[in-house]
Amino acid sequence: MELALEIKFGKDGLKILNKIKKIEDIEKLVYLKDVIKTASKVSEIDDVL
Repeated sequence: MELALEIKFGKDGLKILNKIKKIEDIEKLVYLKDVIKTASKVSEIDDVL
């Protein structure tokens, strides 16, 4: 996910990485992966965290 965030959103994407690293629920991580694929702004990802 780190690479996807960096490629798609640059440094702004990496700003939410610490929040993602705290997630232990596999289902939420899978869902988040799909959100990253379709998001056009980092805020869309941050909204589901």
